Amino acid sequence: MMDNTLLPKGFFKNNPLEEMSAARIMDFSSIAEMNDEIHDEMTKALFQTLPPERIEKIQAEADLIDGLGSAEEIVAYMRKISEPSNRPALCKKALAVQAEAMPLILRRFLTSSQDVFIDTAARTFICAERIYAEQLLQSYREIRDAYAQSVACLVFGEHKLETAIPLLLREYQRFQNAYPDETFAQGPLLALYIIYGKACCADDGAAKLYIPSAMRGWDALLRLDKRPRKTRGGT
Repeated sequence: MMDNTLLPKGFFKNNPLEEMSAARIMDFSSIAEMNDEIHDEMTKALFQTLPPERIEKIQAEADLIDGLGSAEEIVAYMRKISEPSNRPALCKKALAVQAEAMPLILRRFLTSSQDVFIDTAARTFICAERIYAEQLLQSYREIRDAYAQSVACLVFGEHKLETAIPLLLREYQRFQNAYPDETFAQGPLLALYIIYGKACCADDGAAKLYIPSAMRGWDALLRLDKRPRKTRGGT
């Protein structure tokens, strides 16, 4: 049974989740995109909306990812990937060699301020073995970028790391004060909801139900993310 004394009385009642945020999108997509059946449906829907030259670009990048061999090549390409529909294949490549890839991902994650890398790395942490989330928790103070800190908090929630609860509460309060115009606080908040069983992690069943009513390819999903995607340098 969870120790409710770690949270202020009425915490969840007084701190509702936003209906849509970067954290909620990552919670959903980290599962949905990695499910082959759902991924195929999303790809089919996406291709129906795109011009032939864009489809060729996506397929060319998919072929490039398929040809990546070493963990170093895979992690390096996490900084370069341009098509969201190809992200699952890159994550799966990393997960297939996670003993070699995850230490490299962790090292870059601590210093990166590049959104495309942070997004891909965080989804890989969510789907990787629990030990890598624990290593990320141990290194949390070394994470330089606020967005990376926010999604790292979500990783702790997805793996239900109860030892992270005090950190998640502190970070939720800090993000609210330091970044009132961003949704960074939703990362640790959603993590707390997940750990305490107040919000379900995304699962295959929920994802499949989501597709007919709300999914029309990745463009529909990306429009829900109000946080501007940008490359701010870093590694």
